[in-house]
Amino acid sequence: MHVTVNPTTFSCFTGPGDIQLELPDESVVADLRDLLAERYPTLRAMASVATFLVNHRSVTLGTPLADGDDVLMLQVLGGG
Repeated sequence: MHVTVNPTTFSCFTGPGDIQLELPDESVVADLRDLLAERYPTLRAMASVATFLVNHRSVTLGTPLADGDDVLMLQVLGGG
């Protein structure tokens, strides 16, 4: 299946623009995260704490992906 990933603030690790990925059928968001960490080793630590939106909906790492999905990868920010 083909998915498009917008790395947003993580583009400093991946380079500019969206990332086009091919994933096996039955892949979930965690598989996508792991593939990104493998492809971009400097992203590995940050990918483990990223939040993902699929087609503009907040999802868990166990959420199944489908062909044509748009994935937004967001950095979790906190503070007080």
